[in-house]
Amino acid sequence: MQREEIQFFAGNELAIPLYEALIDRIEHQWPWVVRKVQKTQISFYDQHLFGCVSFLRVRPKKALQSPYLVLTLGLPYRLLSPRVVVTTRAIPWPMDKPYLVDGSDSGG
Repeated sequence: MQREEIQFFAGNELAIPLYEALIDRIEHQWPWVVRKVQKTQISFYDQHLFGCVSFLRVRPKKALQSPYLVLTLGLPYRLLSPRVVVTTRAIPWPMDKPYLVDGSDSGG
């Protein structure tokens, strides 16, 4: 871990093993991913931002396990899992409306 990443976890040191496990998996699968440490999150970039970790509270404080870490991902599909707390769609997914390869409407 970089010095900036360690500083990001000040006050939340118990979450470092969770983050290290995540980083190990990301680096094993995609060694070219770049991490950018910011004040409220650590962002992951390939060509574009595709995810980040933070301490955003997505549940009431009493419902959070300790330690916790929020992983936010930009995916081209909806991830169905009991561990997913919130899902949103910034833009319509391609599966919402069928299109032909040339981009024209397939009718209907």
